[in-house]
Amino acid sequence: MAVKRILLVEDQVNVAVTLARGLQLGLGKDTWVDTCHSAEAALHFFHLKPYDLLITDQNLPGLSGLGLITSLKQSFPHLITLVITGSPTEQLEVSARELSTPVIPKPFQLPSFISLVRDLL
Repeated sequence: MAVKRILLVEDQVNVAVTLARGLQLGLGKDTWVDTCHSAEAALHFFHLKPYDLLITDQNLPGLSGLGLITSLKQSFPHLITLVITGSPTEQLEVSARELSTPVIPKPFQLPSFISLVRDLL
């Protein structure tokens, strides 16, 4: 089985570390999780190596999570994406749906998050 690569973009370092560790433990050795803390860094990561899944916070400094997804889907149209947010709105849901991107409101339970990610992969 090929290793699945996930890029997690979260500007709160403690949240990023917790989610990345949870994903790595929950999904096992066939999954690799990288983290970064801005959309701009994520764009750089994507041009260095391919990822199977992008998980991004919506409220990032600079470019938003949906802005990041829109940008990446121009070069990687089949990229699987997921937005996490502490500020869910109807407009965010509509915009995310247009990009075929599920939205998970924070806080969430780690086991249900891992299950969703497993289903997306």
